[in-house]
Amino acid sequence: MSELYALLQSKCEALNVLYQKHLQTVQSLQNTLLDYILPGVVDELSLDESGECWARSWLEDTQNVFRMFKRHKFTPSFTIESLRSVLIWRLTTYPNCIPVNEDSHLVCLPPEACDPFYRPIVIFKLASLQQDIESIKRSLTYSMDRLREFLRAVNSDLASEFRHPILQCVLLIDLKGAGIKNLSVELLTWYLREVHPRYPGLVAAAFVLNYSWAHSGVWNVAKHTLPETILARVFFPTAEELLSFFPPSSLPEDFGGNLPAISDLPNLLDLHATPSPIPSPRPLYSSSPSALVGGRRGVPKAIPESNSSDSRTGLASEPHPPPRSSLTSAEHRHRHARDLLRTLALLFWERHKSFISMGLCAVVVLVALRSRGWRFGPGRSIGIKGVPWRGIGF
Repeated sequence: MSELYALLQSKCEALNVLYQKHLQTVQSLQNTLLDYILPGVVDELSLDESGECWARSWLEDTQNVFRMFKRHKFTPSFTIESLRSVLIWRLTTYPNCIPVNEDSHLVCLPPEACDPFYRPIVIFKLASLQQDIESIKRSLTYSMDRLREFLRAVNSDLASEFRHPILQCVLLIDLKGAGIKNLSVELLTWYLREVHPRYPGLVAAAFVLNYSWAHSGVWNVAKHTLPETILARVFFPTAEELLSFFPPSSLPEDFGGNLPAISDLPNLLDLHATPSPIPSPRPLYSSSPSALVGGRRGVPKAIPESNSSDSRTGLASEPHPPPRSSLTSAEHRHRHARDLLRTLALLFWERHKSFISMGLCAVVVLVALRSRGWRFGPGRSIGIKGVPWRGIGF
């Protein structure tokens, strides 16, 4: 597994370099989104203070903005339009608090369990997909948002310990007990169309475990559906190769590690399933009554669960679409187009203001020289009236 280690290490380092390189632009994008895009969305959807606060919290997730920026090949205009679209989707179709009885299909291991590059380990048991297709879609969407918020919390906790933020996790896909009914190409197509564009770049690598000939047919179909960027992150290690990459202390006993079985471990994504619209200064790790042990330096071992009954952090069983605005759809389109043009103009100015300023200065100098009697023309001399200056022509 030395080749795999070197490959994932190089990708991790390259991602950190990209993050540092584009961080200033990402922060500028966030300022633009908060100052110009968010007010337009608040007005368009008639959001109350709670809804605006929830939207602002999502836009303040710097790592999420970076991942979206990278997905759009570091093009500010495409990134802003995409983030605005996802923000409206969240505000109109997504509950601002995930119901606590909505189980997560992703199991995030305790904070001391990580890959060699300190990234969290998340387990996806394909056999857990037992509900109807619509329930699975809803639960998977919630799970991805919990994972995004979890990574944000990790970076908040470990900001003083690590030079670079932890931008991704590693995914262990367990095929044990999974049959044809759990392997749906329709579900995969839906995920690529609806979920992946809204939660890009969360997974650094996917390790497929307990793969057998029974799964090969579905995989042969799936690999023709998945884009190359995802296929390059999928690996099929043996049990020995898995243990040579991950330390035994980071794996549950289901996969030959020293941690308890998955069923006996707390799922941090389930326990922190109701993120507050206002980012908490405390880590968002929660724990069961028995505190987690062996946490990394800088990560608290346990945080009590909140008992607040505030509507912003309480349970919600249905999505809460904002009230309808009194503006017509045509007015909204015109306002959106105007806001987008203004935003793009500001971004263009911020990026090219030095060149624009130099060009304007050159024009002013040329006009001033022309007004003082300088003559310009192809193949002609240049000089002041009565004082010819031969040899130089424009």
